[in-house]
Amino acid sequence: MIAFTVPFTHFDVPLEVVTIGLINGLAYGLVAIGITFAYRISRVINFAQGQISALCTLVVPVLVYRAHWTFWPALAVSLGVALTVGALIDLAVMRRLVNASRLVAMAATIAIGQVLFIAGTFLPQRGLASQQYPQPFEASVHLGSLTLHTQQLVTLATVPIVVAALTYVVQRTYLGLAMRFTSENIEAAQLSGVHAGRVSTVAWMLVALFAAVGGILASFGGRAASAVPGGADVVGPTLLAIGLGASMLGGLVNLPAVFAGGVAIGVAQGLIAWNFHIQGLFELFILAVVLLSTLLRRGLGQLARGSSESSWSLTGFLPPLAPALARHPRVRAARLLLSAAVAAFALWVPLGVSVAKEALLASVLIYAIIGLSSVVLTGLAGQISLGQSAFYGFAALVAGRLYYEGFPMWMSALVAVGGGAVVALVIGVPALRVRGVFLAVVTLAFGVMAATYLPNATWLVKAAGARGSGSSVILRSKLWGIDLQNGRHYYWLCLALLVLCAAMVHRMKQTGIGRAMMAVRDNESAAAALSIDPRVTKLTAFALSGALAALAGILYAGLIVNFSFGASLFDPGTSLTVLLMVILGGVTTVSGAVLGAIWIIGVPYFLGAKGGLLASGMVVLLILLFRPAGLVSLVYAARDRLARRLAGAGTTEEPTDEGTIDLTIQPVKAPRHARANVLDDDRPLEVEHVVKRFGGLVAVADASLHARRGEIVGLVGPNGAGKTTLFEIISGAVRPDAGVVRFEGVDVSELRPEQRARLGLGRTFQQARLFPDLTLADAVKVALERGEPSELFPSLTGAPPSRAAERRKDRRAAEVLDQLGLSEWAPRPVSDLSTGLRRLAEIACAFAMGSSVMLLDEPTAGLAQREVEAFVPMLREVRASLDATMIVISHDVPMMVDLVDRLYVLDSGQVIATGDPHLLQSDPRVLAAYMGVTADPPTRPPARRRRPLTAAGTRQ
Repeated sequence: MIAFTVPFTHFDVPLEVVTIGLINGLAYGLVAIGITFAYRISRVINFAQGQISALCTLVVPVLVYRAHWTFWPALAVSLGVALTVGALIDLAVMRRLVNASRLVAMAATIAIGQVLFIAGTFLPQRGLASQQYPQPFEASVHLGSLTLHTQQLVTLATVPIVVAALTYVVQRTYLGLAMRFTSENIEAAQLSGVHAGRVSTVAWMLVALFAAVGGILASFGGRAASAVPGGADVVGPTLLAIGLGASMLGGLVNLPAVFAGGVAIGVAQGLIAWNFHIQGLFELFILAVVLLSTLLRRGLGQLARGSSESSWSLTGFLPPLAPALARHPRVRAARLLLSAAVAAFALWVPLGVSVAKEALLASVLIYAIIGLSSVVLTGLAGQISLGQSAFYGFAALVAGRLYYEGFPMWMSALVAVGGGAVVALVIGVPALRVRGVFLAVVTLAFGVMAATYLPNATWLVKAAGARGSGSSVILRSKLWGIDLQNGRHYYWLCLALLVLCAAMVHRMKQTGIGRAMMAVRDNESAAAALSIDPRVTKLTAFALSGALAALAGILYAGLIVNFSFGASLFDPGTSLTVLLMVILGGVTTVSGAVLGAIWIIGVPYFLGAKGGLLASGMVVLLILLFRPAGLVSLVYAARDRLARRLAGAGTTEEPTDEGTIDLTIQPVKAPRHARANVLDDDRPLEVEHVVKRFGGLVAVADASLHARRGEIVGLVGPNGAGKTTLFEIISGAVRPDAGVVRFEGVDVSELRPEQRARLGLGRTFQQARLFPDLTLADAVKVALERGEPSELFPSLTGAPPSRAAERRKDRRAAEVLDQLGLSEWAPRPVSDLSTGLRRLAEIACAFAMGSSVMLLDEPTAGLAQREVEAFVPMLREVRASLDATMIVISHDVPMMVDLVDRLYVLDSGQVIATGDPHLLQSDPRVLAAYMGVTADPPTRPPARRRRPLTAAGTRQ
């Protein structure tokens, strides 16, 4: 064997190993190309890729051995099936989700994978186990001690041609241009005459074709039965992680680079296996590749973050019961009776059943706890994790090792829960940079690594008499005199822990901790502008989710007593099932986690494994398409109907967008925290010689400005002048390349947005999105976290200090909304508010936060003239109430002349004029740069009597 040894090491590079690695890498590159291509056309990771491949690959041996066809006609039919499946995926699912959250589309691909898996099981497979996978020809080539057989030869000949053809289509043809155009901006593509629907269908057909070709090439040389899906997983997690790693090496953009990444990973796999005999080391290498790609590739990080309009919520708003109904005596009595009935049924259900059914019922409760971990992480915080199985598997192994060392069961469980929280916290660190589908890739890679490496870690797994690698034993003992070896008693323990965890999660949702998670999920920038620390919030969600998942893993280990990491609950594919489970039930609610667990465990029990998987996949698809809030939305609708019937007609209070808002607010004393950091400095905000470049583009060039206390300063200029970038620098969202920002005399240039917000720097945004899935009242309460931040453990336990703090926030939020005339809309989700109301809601949040300096970006954009005329005096009243300083960006020249005390004019990132606002109508430099004219611009007619702002955001 020809080999090369790396100097100063014992690392060998045999030529034969490199050759086999290159061939395997070609297959990995093909998988990565398919994943990348699907992402480029839909901005979604296609988790159905593996099952598309499995179904189409299975068609060939079925036709050859069962229908007695020859290879080439069978291959043609298989490729035809691939094209048909791709078209159906687009027409039936992806086209309907074109405007949905990309996370919803990703979840849909997981459900599609389940449906395709079941479709494959209906093909006649009898007798395939003993047959070789059909091959087009028999051939072999000898290269020294290395022999290449049909599989390697076909791969060498086919894969480069297929990849080159796809690259040419994507980069050189009209179809490829149309695909790229449609994926980036479907509305613009349609306006340009591109038939977006047809382009999308052709693209998904190509995705499915790639999956089929890759699966067939990988099956040459093996048994025909290898094409049969072997389990409930919707995709092979290890192969998917390899493909995603290669895709991220290429930045999910450059197809040749992605293909080269797959080849490199194939070579690395061979060399690692040759030089090291540590199982799981290659999976650890893949995790490192994914992490480094995510953290070091700047373009990938920006792509992962998405735009400010990106949605990372998997569901819509689920309204609470109307306050008038909730307070009604008959409704309250019915709620108590229903809760008592559910509790009694849960306690009674294990009585008189077999031991097997006791275990089944306990597993429902355990899955519900796992579901709660996803409710916290995904439903509330908007972070997708496909590594939950690693958290509860790790905790189970830790508990097993401690139990082996002689620790009591309760102590082992306590330490393991803490360990699960710590591991989740560490894995959550990439969430500080990326989110959504990219974070899912990181957690999936971690789950695959953990499933391979941890069972073989002797420092973790050591149990006398354990059966198989990675096995441990936890014998159920007595707890407080209760014999847990009794299945019924163990069920009741699981029930008690589920109720406790559910109560804690439900309580947390009602406090500042839960509101902060949802705010960061909906709009990270706006949350930071209201003093919420996105980093702490995300890591808190990961830690809580990891602790809940760890508890579930320990309970499952105790349920089966002798367990291994490879058991079904610990398999990486289980994380995908858990995600589908909570989406099906309702990912933002405690009851949704329970409903999802009942469905996932109960339906297969009654319909069988195939029927259960088919029902789960189909129902999840229907839920995503037509009822994105999950099954729990049906429960909520029934609850509302029943409550209205119990309370009688005329008791509901349904606010509408009819009527007007009184913008007159009463001067009030600012919140106590509002002026806590104010000094006797006449200039609370100073910006000196700020410079910001984006590559070769100079966005802000040596700009300086200041604002005096109580002053309203205008910032105007043509589009692209650098106004919003300057706001980003002042607020801390963007770091300047040079220059200083001072707030209340202190240099804050290095502070993050949330740190500046805590000092009293408030900001509104041009898009006026705020937090779409929060109610208006809850959005204002988020702003109140600056003055009275919520604490984690009191919030979870409902301690008296936390309850008292929440009552104070309720009162203060009601006062703010009443002062701004918004009380009627307090229980409405922000997404339901008109443009004018959302802009007023942002002002309400800055007012509640007690900002001493407010940055208002286009506060009247999208408003009718009458609304603008009402908005201007309202801003002055807010300024007077807080004794605040305001800096306003606007293109509305007459409004700025009426509103501001002093004006700065920017052009090409430079301040070209400053002074009285009338310079907009008189300064020749301003007229030339800003207005593009040399004469006075047209002015708005004299303002008429102030009228109230309409709720619907339309002219009266």
